Amino acid sequence: MTSNNETLKYFGDYLEKGITVKIPLEIDSTTGGFEKINESEIKQAINYNLKSIILTEPGERINTNFGVGIKSILFENFNSSKVTGLKKKIKNQIKTFLPFLVFDVKVTQNTDNNLLAISIKYKIDSIGLLETYNLNLDLTQL
Repeated sequence: MTSNNETLKYFGDYLEKGITVKIPLEIDSTTGGFEKINESEIKQAINYNLKSIILTEPGERINTNFGVGIKSILFENFNSSKVTGLKKKIKNQIKTFLPFLVFDVKVTQNTDNNLLAISIKYKIDSIGLLETYNLNLDLTQL
């Protein structure tokens, strides 16, 4: 938990509040509701959202435009148009669903090890946050 001064530094003149629930869902013993990710844990919330964007298949949720659909790409030849267009697809999804992020996406393929690595470096200028989210997909471990 951060001090009130740290919260004010990042989020203005109000008390820290929960911004989303933690996944997996767990009951908070003090409130009886679900445990939440607080504003001081914004990195955790953003990383969860990035992971959701990449791993969700379009149509899997209510918004049929949400998701990269990485599962349908995993067994494609690394040189296929689906894999080469992955970076653009990730960028478009982040621009649409996390428009407050300034980010850069890097997709690396290692054909020798059947590895697809996604690295998203992002920042939020208003709170001085600069982080990198990495997701490595190893086809031999599926």
